[in-house]
Amino acid sequence: MRVLRQSGGRVSWGRARDLIAYDALGANGYYEIHLMRPDGSEDSCLTCGKPGLPQRHNGQPEWHPSGDYIVFQSEQASHPGRSSEATPGFGRHSDLWIATSDGQHFYAITEGPRSNDYGVLHPHFSTDGTQLLFSNNYEATKMFQFDAENIYSLELATGHVLKLTGDGYNEHAIVSPNGRKVVWMSSRGNANRGTDYWLMNLDGTDKIRLTNFNEPDNPMSHGDRLICADSDWSADARHLVGYVQTSLFHQRGMLIIIDFTEAIAHMAGAAAP
Repeated sequence: MRVLRQSGGRVSWGRARDLIAYDALGANGYYEIHLMRPDGSEDSCLTCGKPGLPQRHNGQPEWHPSGDYIVFQSEQASHPGRSSEATPGFGRHSDLWIATSDGQHFYAITEGPRSNDYGVLHPHFSTDGTQLLFSNNYEATKMFQFDAENIYSLELATGHVLKLTGDGYNEHAIVSPNGRKVVWMSSRGNANRGTDYWLMNLDGTDKIRLTNFNEPDNPMSHGDRLICADSDWSADARHLVGYVQTSLFHQRGMLIIIDFTEAIAHMAGAAAP
């Protein structure tokens, strides 16, 4: 594991262009979307000062499989409530927008009501890029509420639902390039209620812990509670980029890269060396 950036936010690894999209807090107090190479070079801001955007919080980017577009959530220009409720991790008072990867064109794709209940969160494209899945708030969420939460798989063709996790708080599941493995975050086994990254098969079997940020005597320990959040796979399934929150209240954190063993990478979709 290595730190890619000391500050950063929610991430998406654009496999077609090998570019990482992430959100970060700007000097003006609003989140913006940035693009960079997997080594942290060639960093540029996609949304900064772009005409047509509300120019408030922009975050939670997701690459289209073609590499030509990025969908993201953007805070409405006016709404009731506080702007802090629209930060990328919360998503209240926000709509979905899509941008061309060169940052030249922006289009709103949802237009929700200006209310305390409405919001959008976590957009994800289907593998073929023809469908977009996202969470749509219809009731005001409670900030920083960590109740027990589990991960399920849903087979769209049949409607079959399978429970994949049970212990602790579980969230942010992301499927590997070949569809066989899932990385997610879990508080399982952490006395401080922090979360770490775990790996499992698509059917919930063979769970393996990937990080130990919240075990006091482990070399990975940070000393304080850490919250592993968004993550995404590289195209060759040999690496994972992750957003690890150092402050849940302030929504601050760092971007890390996890290098998988050859065995895990092969099972997740990497070609044989």
